[in-house]
Amino acid sequence: MNGLATRIVFSILIITTFNSFAESSGSKTYCPSIGAAPRTPHASADQYATSGKFSISKDGIALFDYGESYGGLGKWANPYFNSNYANALYRDWINTGCTDNGLKKRFLTVADWYVDSAEIRQGMAVWTYPFHNDHFDLDPGWISGIGQARIAGVLYRAYAVSKKAEYKLIADEAMETYQREIKDGGVVTYEDGVTWIEEAPDHNGRSYKILNGHITGLTGIIDIYEITRNPEWKALIDKAVAAVKRDISKFDDGFISLYSMDMPTDKRRMAERGGYNSLHVEQMLWLYEHFNDPIFLKWAMHFQSYEKNTDRYSASYSVNAKTNGPERAKALMGGSAWTANEFPATFTIEPERPEIYKGIAFDSLDLERRPYDFTVKAKLKGKNVSVVKIKNNEKLWDDILFKSPVKADKIEIEIEKGYRIVALASIMPIKKEFGLSTVVNQCNYRPVPISGSREVTYTFYDALDNNDSTSMPVHCDGWMIIPSSGMKEIAIKAAGYTGSKFKISQSDDLKSWRDTTVKSSPTEHTAKLNSKFTKIEFDRLTKEIKEITFR
Repeated sequence: MNGLATRIVFSILIITTFNSFAESSGSKTYCPSIGAAPRTPHASADQYATSGKFSISKDGIALFDYGESYGGLGKWANPYFNSNYANALYRDWINTGCTDNGLKKRFLTVADWYVDSAEIRQGMAVWTYPFHNDHFDLDPGWISGIGQARIAGVLYRAYAVSKKAEYKLIADEAMETYQREIKDGGVVTYEDGVTWIEEAPDHNGRSYKILNGHITGLTGIIDIYEITRNPEWKALIDKAVAAVKRDISKFDDGFISLYSMDMPTDKRRMAERGGYNSLHVEQMLWLYEHFNDPIFLKWAMHFQSYEKNTDRYSASYSVNAKTNGPERAKALMGGSAWTANEFPATFTIEPERPEIYKGIAFDSLDLERRPYDFTVKAKLKGKNVSVVKIKNNEKLWDDILFKSPVKADKIEIEIEKGYRIVALASIMPIKKEFGLSTVVNQCNYRPVPISGSREVTYTFYDALDNNDSTSMPVHCDGWMIIPSSGMKEIAIKAAGYTGSKFKISQSDDLKSWRDTTVKSSPTEHTAKLNSKFTKIEFDRLTKEIKEITFR
């Protein structure tokens, strides 16, 4: 059966399914069989669409205020953001048992807006962005693979609710973009048996491979497959997952994950700590939970190791230690930088314990404010163990590697010369070890901004800080996986409702897990350990995990 025939068959199937629903829905409280979309915002629709720079227009559409950005775009209805809003409305509606007609009407209002605002290009329904994409040099009118399927999911749900045929027609045409390569106006790149979903499709054929956009697009395809059961979408899912598994190591830069595999910029394609790197962790956790493949768990733990940067940063001089001090150079980006205009200036990195380092990575805020002449010294117990001198540096960013990895308890970067001022957005040590950090399941993975800082922390850190006054709130049934080599016993203190349960298991490879006997008392749960990794599973009756300690 060819592709067109397959789509016709499954188009008939989905119409039959939805018609069956409509004919059997005599009760006003009958809900569609289609559940909430995956990765619908945790917040209610109203909370989502009125937080931060969001607002709701008088026509019932979510607006995001871009202010003076993109040529003074101001408040604009972003198609992708509205898919999140619509999915939250749908979720909120079905959570009422489909009895709240106000939520239903608001959901269908967004669906109608999608129908009215769709542009039809060569048989494809698309929603365009009216500004130049400066990051990827795309002209106004560009489209995105992250939103097409999410929007189609909204429209298929609207069809299930109302039986309005136009919803399904536009949804089908929106999904056509995933059948065409970017050079043909679509949103995918076919490459050696895998498929990349392009967040920023360059119709000249240049594939940027934006990791978070690919995975976001994948969640939309999974949703559409669950609705339609069209095997074409299952095949795309398999090839999109294969793309992540094949290429994920290429997104590891040794101190942070990368935003994309290509980008028309002179800057490093860095996914900043607390931002896109954190999102990569959350998405790897979601992939692990959805596909049960430990490769995604391993990369979630690895990228999370970049988030927990406890190194002490200091400098002999800063232009303004409060606003542009050395802590601003921990790969936070967004204009954050350490600045100095008096030379020589020494920048120092001190880990909590000696580490084996391959070198350091530096990123200047711009080329004019790069360091010209500087020396990188790795020290151990006050003695130099490796020294690299750089003269007449012409690079915006670079990795400065030692001749061989060295054990050090301090790294010093002595900047002898710059052009008036040096501004470094990132100075990060590159460790030899493939670090793995503790992680929790996706639902309980919650970043929290640290007041007065560009840094974020994570709620699960509060269960590991040896402080009984802090705790990790439990939002859902979940788990925590902890590297535990060399540990002999674990003790868990929690506060929960009667009947809350813990399960502890161990693994040496993150693949095979074996249960461990848990001893429970009124004050704690304990278990003996003898493996590289420990998994703690808990239910929602566990309101909070107060402390996890190892003995």
